[in-house]
Amino acid sequence: MADKKTYLDQEGLERLVAYIQAELSNKLNRGEQIVLPEDLVHTTDLANYAQASEVTNLINSLGDYAKKSDIPEEQDLSDYVRSATLNDYATTADLERVEAKATSAYHVKGSVTDLEALQAIEEKEIGDVYNLEDTGINAVWTGEIWDELGTFVDLTPYVKETDIEAISRAELNRILFSGKTGVITDKDSLVAMIANDEPEVEITLNKNMQMDSYISIPTGKKVTLNLDGNKINGNSYLVNCAGGELVLKNGELESLGRPVYVSGGTVTLDNAIVTSKNDVAINATGTNSKVILNDGKVTAQESGILVTTGAILEMNGGEIECYDNCPIQGNGTSGQGNI
Repeated sequence: MADKKTYLDQEGLERLVAYIQAELSNKLNRGEQIVLPEDLVHTTDLANYAQASEVTNLINSLGDYAKKSDIPEEQDLSDYVRSATLNDYATTADLERVEAKATSAYHVKGSVTDLEALQAIEEKEIGDVYNLEDTGINAVWTGEIWDELGTFVDLTPYVKETDIEAISRAELNRILFSGKTGVITDKDSLVAMIANDEPEVEITLNKNMQMDSYISIPTGKKVTLNLDGNKINGNSYLVNCAGGELVLKNGELESLGRPVYVSGGTVTLDNAIVTSKNDVAINATGTNSKVILNDGKVTAQESGILVTTGAILEMNGGEIECYDNCPIQGNGTSGQGNI
């Protein structure tokens, strides 16, 4: 077989030597044919073994690798570091930031008598802080100037929180709206100004207002309410003129019920509108009750103006409009009212 090789192993070699010593020499002497025993020769399959040429090629391919004998047994690596260990070290930028913070920190140095003594200090570093005894000012050296950090504040002109007493909204409104004129935005402010000690006030409304209950004009009080183009509306009575005098100007009162009720006082309309969507617009009743319509308009679902016994209607201009009944209703006072 072509892929089989013959060889002598150690055992075969020993037997061959013994055979030669025992028999071969005699046979040679007698001229006999020599035949080796078959059990001296063995065959084996060498397919799994590398040939000498393959081993040579493998050795040649390792030419780029260092042999162990070429590597020094000892080498000083103290000057080298692994890249991974550099994560534990600060960068130059880190050091610069730390240095900047360190040099800008405050260093409390003590106290000097005054600014002149502070300016006289020769040995100083950035961040040195001194207290000036005469003023209480703290000053820090910036490298160029002494910069003031703070001083004492005299709080004697201020009121302590414990000295301030609680005050209600009504009390505050009485203080704020105690004069003869005022600009208001809500009902509480309007009530406060009507109730102040001034016999005559002029109030300006600077926004539309919703009212859930009426206001009253007391006896001896004259109120000029300038709506300034705004509207007061609600669901029932808005104003009760109970002995006082009310002048409505430049705006509108509108209600689902009766916007104006006059009971012993006088209501004057100057370029004003009074509107009731479901009822009478102005109801004047009783002695000394009077309605003066100079300019404006009264509009109602029922009668525009209801004047009962003892009340007076004076109409110098304007317009009254209603959808049911009549523009003016009631007995009024015979011979009075200029209508």
